[in-house]
Amino acid sequence: MDFDRDNIRLVVDEDRLSSLPDELIHRILHCNDTKYAVQTSLLSPRWRFLWKSVSRLNFSSRQFENLPKFSKFVKKFLLHRNHHVEVSSLNLNFHGAASQFFVRNIANYAFSHNVQELTIVSDAKKHHEFPLCLFNSPTLKHFSLRNNFLSTCITPKTPWDFPALTTLYLGEITLCDDNRQYVDLFSKCVNLQTITLVNFIVKHVEIFEIKAPRLSNLVLKDGKFLNVVNVVAPNLENLTIDCCFIKSLNAPHGIACLCYSGYDPPQWFKDGFHSLETVAINLYFRFSIDRPYNEEDARSTINMLQAFHSTRFLTLNIDILECISLFPDLLSDHPSPFGNLNCLNIESSMRMDDYKIKMSIEARNFFLENCPSATLIMAHLLEPPPTKAMKAKEAREKRKANVIANIKSILKELQTPPEQENMLARKPAKERTTVALENLSAELQVWTKRKRMQGELEKKVHVIEMIIRLKAHVRVALGEMKIIMKQENDDLEAIVSKRDQICSLGKKLSKRLRLATFAPYSDQFVEASRLISCLRLETFSSRQIVAHYEKYMLNYNLTYENSSKDKVPPEWQPSTSSSSLGCYGALQHELKLLVLIMGTRTNFHERLELHYCWRST
Repeated sequence: MDFDRDNIRLVVDEDRLSSLPDELIHRILHCNDTKYAVQTSLLSPRWRFLWKSVSRLNFSSRQFENLPKFSKFVKKFLLHRNHHVEVSSLNLNFHGAASQFFVRNIANYAFSHNVQELTIVSDAKKHHEFPLCLFNSPTLKHFSLRNNFLSTCITPKTPWDFPALTTLYLGEITLCDDNRQYVDLFSKCVNLQTITLVNFIVKHVEIFEIKAPRLSNLVLKDGKFLNVVNVVAPNLENLTIDCCFIKSLNAPHGIACLCYSGYDPPQWFKDGFHSLETVAINLYFRFSIDRPYNEEDARSTINMLQAFHSTRFLTLNIDILECISLFPDLLSDHPSPFGNLNCLNIESSMRMDDYKIKMSIEARNFFLENCPSATLIMAHLLEPPPTKAMKAKEAREKRKANVIANIKSILKELQTPPEQENMLARKPAKERTTVALENLSAELQVWTKRKRMQGELEKKVHVIEMIIRLKAHVRVALGEMKIIMKQENDDLEAIVSKRDQICSLGKKLSKRLRLATFAPYSDQFVEASRLISCLRLETFSSRQIVAHYEKYMLNYNLTYENSSKDKVPPEWQPSTSSSSLGCYGALQHELKLLVLIMGTRTNFHERLELHYCWRST
């Protein structure tokens, strides 16, 4: 193989990566760990210093064998980075405690370069405290701090100084663990709009205050040891509380959406929720199926629901409906508090017995008496498990549907049966073959008479040649007729099989259903019956023709054999002691005659033609 070395050199010299604009290269580097960004300096001279101007930093200790090597890399990277380029975001994922030196070093560097987004994930397995330097930045807007283990990771107790912060996420941490009457961490975050606290602990604190003037979304999930929670947020709109053990909650009056999940009705719902429009409550009364509802559960639940009198869209789980429906007397003593309700949605608790729970009349009146036009939705409840009779009926219906589908499929095939087209296509060939057999047999009789009228053997050469040719043509035509007969028989068996299959499937249906299924296809049945009759007639006629001419050839060979014994020399006559005296003996006799005749032929082409005529027989 020849290579064009000049073109290869051009391709090698062309650096497509280096031709990309810096902005696009930086986007590529932002999607990778900072360690890989540094390694790209080996790709080409242009990439040598691009990592120094990356604005999104991703540090992970998982890319290194141990923490000392990771700390050394971080130190060198920050030392050689372009200090004139600000840090837009920092993602730090490391093992060990957050009090390590490289954590402080990275945080101080990022805050000094006006970082706006900070994500810290630690894998600390022991008790440790986050350094105070992580909670003071004038430019930070998005802060996410979480630990992957259920260890004690303590944050500072003093208010965090994030004047520009808008989004805060805290997970698997301890906000306070000493004896305090009051703790306030977010009061200096004046622009904070969303707070999400997941699996957090506030231990030994009497009052935990969440104070943020612009806070609009608050999520508290899996909070422990919460005594009193004061939410001082006049702009709060959405409040979500999931499995938090709160003794008392003081929330602003302007909340529009409330989502609560817990094991018991909370006692801190008061008349403070006057602006609620959307409420979703999930109560899990049952720790086990054997634990019954009690009257106190129902009374607490009704008192809780009365605090939501202004809501327009109410979503409850099925456990709440079951609890209050079991105590209709309590519901009768309390008038319906809902005057603006537009929609009541009852959701499933994924219990196997959801289908058994029904809404009592008292419960319906409690929810919908003042709002009869409200929409009631109970569509997501589990269906009852099918009984044996239902399963058996479903199985019968399925089998019946399969039978009907199979019948219709076969009936559609009978609309345009290929057997009819095949029969019409074979008809001209069959007629030609029949005429050919008649003509050949008649001509064979004529030449046989001529042969008998000849005197000497040498004068019969031409006559014998024609007889051999005619017999060969008869056998060829007879073979063609057998092929036609086989095709007719195959088509007949195919269409009869379809008819029998339809009848067999129809017996599995009831009489009424069978008539309804077959009614649209009555014409196809009539046409199929007519086609079967035609194919039977055609097959019978072909079988008669084949049998007639096979018998004719057999009688002809026997007659020819007996009539030739006296006129042919004894050495050319067939052996009478042979067991194959029929057609086979006649063929042997014809072969000897052919050899004798060919011996009298001096023309090579004539002998060759006779040879092929014999081979064809």
